[in-house]
Amino acid sequence: MGRIQYLKDSVDGCLELLGLLLSVLNAELGKEIAMDSEPTNEEVSVQVGIDEVQVERYRKEALRLGDGSWLVHFDYNMPKELRQRFTGSFTVVIRSEASKAAELRQG
Repeated sequence: MGRIQYLKDSVDGCLELLGLLLSVLNAELGKEIAMDSEPTNEEVSVQVGIDEVQVERYRKEALRLGDGSWLVHFDYNMPKELRQRFTGSFTVVIRSEASKAAELRQG
């Protein structure tokens, strides 16, 4: 009887640990799947390399892309020195974690 109880306790412990790991994994995957909401000015400022006030001043609209990333448009009057990291046409792509991970997997 002692051995059966030991095995039962071991299985219960493993199941509890597995449940905890799945909870953590689901929370992390939920963050990485896509940016469900439009990126904040703070998030854009970090990726563009300009301060948040400048993002607020020149930011126009954002469009969600198929991979969960966002294409953020800026005003055409934005000074040239502020748009060093733009993709062209006064836009910048704010990539989701999922699109970054997919690109890494593709090599």
